[in-house]
Amino acid sequence: MKSSSSLLSLLSLLLLTPLSCLGDFTCEEEGIFADPDACANFIQCALGDPGTNGEDATYIQYVTTCPETTLFEECDKVCEAEDTVDCGSRPRPDGSVDDPDAGPADCDGTAGTTIVRSIP
Repeated sequence: MKSSSSLLSLLSLLLLTPLSCLGDFTCEEEGIFADPDACANFIQCALGDPGTNGEDATYIQYVTTCPETTLFEECDKVCEAEDTVDCGSRPRPDGSVDDPDAGPADCDGTAGTTIVRSIP
């Protein structure tokens, strides 16, 4: 019984340990982002150290893998059935790529534009 408890503790530690090296991805703000190196993964960026006056903040990166037969849908920010997800240039688990020249998903139809909203 003790060995299964120790194994569970070790597994929990491994799953919750932040990764310091994620290919070319660097957290620059808090949030959930698609892993550019794997369509089945997403990255949660959490504030680690707020820095001085909000400058020079550091972020902790946590990587999560979607359940089997699902992939991370970049716009909805959820794991969905793999046959419904367009991975763009992010490799699928089998190594295939939907569109090697694709950039980040255009989730709101405003890629490359600036949106200015006035607040009443």
